[in-house]
Amino acid sequence: GGLEKFDVIMNYGDEGTAFTGGDFWKDPEIVSAVKSFVYNGGGFIGIGEPTSVRYQGKFFQLSDVLGVEEEKGNTALYLRYNTETKREHFILADAEKEIDYAGDRRNIYAKEGATILDAYYDDSLPAGSDNCNVRCAVNSFGKGRSFYMTGMRYNAENTRLLYRALLWTSGKENELYRAFSTNVNTECRYYPESGKYAVASNVGEKTETVFYDVNGKAEKLALAPFEIKWIG
Repeated sequence: GGLEKFDVIMNYGDEGTAFTGGDFWKDPEIVSAVKSFVYNGGGFIGIGEPTSVRYQGKFFQLSDVLGVEEEKGNTALYLRYNTETKREHFILADAEKEIDYAGDRRNIYAKEGATILDAYYDDSLPAGSDNCNVRCAVNSFGKGRSFYMTGMRYNAENTRLLYRALLWTSGKENELYRAFSTNVNTECRYYPESGKYAVASNVGEKTETVFYDVNGKAEKLALAPFEIKWIG
């Protein structure tokens, strides 16, 4: 109990680490609670090897929620039919550069019903077999949504990608343009007690952005290097 007060659960890390949870994912009560949370409208974000433990023929214990699984030999003889990439998505709308996954994790495949947003295709293997290595994907589970990514190096573009993923998995895409700055190299912070906004530049050069207040009203701003501009 208690998960209902959250919008999104995130599980990030590699197999065998405290970050992913390890053997705790063998506990049916934990698995059931998280699945119920997502099924009833919650969001789930998995990065790396989320919910990973080798148990009952699965590796990602929430693979049905995530819509992806990592091949560990359990399903090596199965053909993969879900291999098409559909890059256009709310989460990737600001990803103009190549996404930095902080490495090249292989053997992640999409289950039926999931949508692959980005993948690496191994041309040495026949199409439709194991040549599609998923890099990021989205999935629906009941009333809820999930997003998976093989890894995420910290940078401005990935920070924006993660923010969009949080909004999408929680079903709040329409709240993007509220207390928001369009330039990925800037940030916007709203202080409701004072009604003020802080729009900050994170780069050492002049930059421009479009700032949106909590009501969605837009204003163009020019920022000096590393400037914090107060509004309101």
